[in-house]
Amino acid sequence: MEWTVHQNDVDPLQPVSSDEVIEVHKRLAKFEGSIVELLEQPQQPA
Repeated sequence: MEWTVHQNDVDPLQPVSSDEVIEVHKRLAKFEGSIVELLEQPQQPA
């Protein structure tokens, strides 16, 4: 499984749709790894 992180500017005042919440839950349900791996930031190429 591939986990993609998007680091766009997020407006905390902008509501999150139920579809977005469901998508995150689906991806998390399939994730097999530690919490450290889940939260680890990808390395940026030099």
